Amino acid sequence: MLKVLGYTGKKFSEFINSVILFFQFLGELTDHILNNWQQVIWKHTIIANLRLGASILFPIMLISMLIGMGMAISIQLILAPYHLQQEAMVIAETSLLRDFAPFTIGFVLCVHCGLNLIDKDHPSLNKPPHIVLLETIVPLIVGLNFTAISLYTYVFASFLLSVFFISYYVVHTNIAEYLYRLSHIINSYELFNSLLKTLGYTTLASLITGYYYYGVAYKVISTRVAVSRVITRNLFWLVIVSVLLKLVMR
Repeated sequence: MLKVLGYTGKKFSEFINSVILFFQFLGELTDHILNNWQQVIWKHTIIANLRLGASILFPIMLISMLIGMGMAISIQLILAPYHLQQEAMVIAETSLLRDFAPFTIGFVLCVHCGLNLIDKDHPSLNKPPHIVLLETIVPLIVGLNFTAISLYTYVFASFLLSVFFISYYVVHTNIAEYLYRLSHIINSYELFNSLLKTLGYTTLASLITGYYYYGVAYKVISTRVAVSRVITRNLFWLVIVSVLLKLVMR
């Protein structure tokens, strides 16, 4: 019983300390953005984020195509017994545009940022917290959003191409019908909504990643734990926010 109480107390204490650290991180981040933005080191980090986008371009396009093909085939198989397989393309492309494109970009970027902590020269491992905020975290939030916007076009094009392959070669939809249906699916509202989700997911991912960078710089979170939590916590909150948005916007 004493061991259980001791373990519970330890975990509760760790939770309280993490909450305090999180609000401390938000406070310092806000202060730097509002009062010290002139001291933020933008150049190298933004260039690094753009290079990040280039380095993951092919993998994220491949992942997007595989997701698009898998979804199109699954929906087509589900609808085939009801002779509605022609609608598989519409359902797949709508889901990919509204949900999967933003989610895929946000999650892949957060995984890459988490794995960056493995680098022994990462600023969070060698510099004090306020320098990490100025040189790494603030530029990271801005840089990742620019990277997400640049990746969005390629990810969305990969989804469309993969669904087209399935529709044309499996369902045997003709090109005229494909373009006609596509013109009714893609409109300015849907694109704006999808881009807004992408920026929202990316900002959320960058804030969570920045918090763990900050914790590593403060020496209260080990690198191994930080790498794991950047990935798992981002996935958890991206799923939660995605579900909440679906409930609100249904």
